[in-house]
Amino acid sequence: MRHRDGGWRWFLSRDVPYRRGADGRVAQLLGIATDITTRRLAEQRLAVQHGVASVLATATSLDDAAPQILASVGGATGWRTGGLWAVDRARGVLACVDTWHHPRFPPAFALASRAYTFARGQGLPGRVWESGVAAWVDDVQGDANFPRAEAARAAGLGAAFAFPVHAGSEVVAVLDFFATDAREPDQSVLTLLETVALQIGQFADRRAREAEADDRSARLALLARIGQQLVLRDTSDRSVLESVFGELAQALDFE
Repeated sequence: MRHRDGGWRWFLSRDVPYRRGADGRVAQLLGIATDITTRRLAEQRLAVQHGVASVLATATSLDDAAPQILASVGGATGWRTGGLWAVDRARGVLACVDTWHHPRFPPAFALASRAYTFARGQGLPGRVWESGVAAWVDDVQGDANFPRAEAARAAGLGAAFAFPVHAGSEVVAVLDFFATDAREPDQSVLTLLETVALQIGQFADRRAREAEADDRSARLALLARIGQQLVLRDTSDRSVLESVFGELAQALDFE
C-alpha cells in the first residue's frame, strides 16, 4: 500500500466470513491488517546482503560481480534501472562497469549510460565521487547537473540515488539507481545501500592488496632469475650485462 509520505507499506491481511446472504455466499468479511513493513524490510536487507556476499565470495573482479550486484540491489529496492561506475585512475574519470534494468523496463537509458564517463563533480556519479557521500535527487529531469537528462526524460525517470564505494579512505566506485516517479529519501533504502557499499568496498580493498602482493611476488621471482643469469652467464660480454641490468631495472620498478 502506498503511504501518504510516498513510501510503500507491507500489510499482512487475515479475513474470515462475517455474514452470508440467503444463497449462502459471503456478503461481508471481518478482517484485520497488520503492518509488517519493518519485518519485511529487515528480511529484504538480509536477502540482499547475503546475495551480494555470495557474489563477492566467488568473483574475481568488480567487473565480474557487477551484473549480479546491480540486479540484486535494484530488484529488491524497487528501482527500475541502475549502473556501477569505477574510478579509472589513468584517465581521471568514472567509467561505466555495467548497467542493469528491470526486465519490464525499457533498456534504452541503461544502454545509453554505458557511453558516458564522469569527471569529479560532473553528473550524479561525479558528485558522489567528489563528495564521498551518498546523494538523493527527487527528480533528475529538473537537475541542472545531469548530463543524461535527455535520456532520462525519454525513459520517464524521476528520482535517483547514488552512493559511493570506499576502499579505505578512497572512493573507488559509485552505484546509481533510478525510479520512474519522484521520491523522498527513504531511510530503509539508505541503510541497505550503505551496507552493500561497505561489502563492495571491502572486496575492492582485498582484491587490490592481493594484486599488489601478486605483483611483488612476480618481481621477486624475476630478481631471482636475474641472479641465476649473473652466476651462469659470461658477464664479461657487454651485451649480456646490458640485457641483465635492463631486466633488473624493470624488476626494481616498485611503486
